[in-house]
Amino acid sequence: LKLDNFKVFWFIKEVTHSFILCQLIGGLVIVIMLPLVALTTKSASFVFTHLELAPESTGVSSKPYAVILSFLVSQYSLYGYDAAAHLTEETKGADKNGPIAILGSIGIITVFGWAYILALTFSIQVNICNNKLAIKILKK
Repeated sequence: LKLDNFKVFWFIKEVTHSFILCQLIGGLVIVIMLPLVALTTKSASFVFTHLELAPESTGVSSKPYAVILSFLVSQYSLYGYDAAAHLTEETKGADKNGPIAILGSIGIITVFGWAYILALTFSIQVNICNNKLAIKILKK
């Protein structure tokens, strides 16, 4: 029994393309709407230069350590290249198309991940270090 007999490949291709389109549109909607619906937004100088250490709530008191930890925030946006790497062996012309797909996914994910992180940081609402309720929630 072969999958070709049921014309499943066409369906899988169309479903894959629709999922990619949904993820791109969904990501754009979040990146655009998050700062628009935020009650207040932070300034660019706050987003790019402000470093707040609050050892009583975060446990981090060293500026170099806080900077190193901040680089980890962007790492979760690179998860998508792995899918391209695993699917490379399933493609036609994998020696040429595989690296193109991996580098393309890294490029797209880098742009979308950076835009998402910027949308989140511009939309920060509460200074948790001065908010006693937030500190209680974080300590639980």
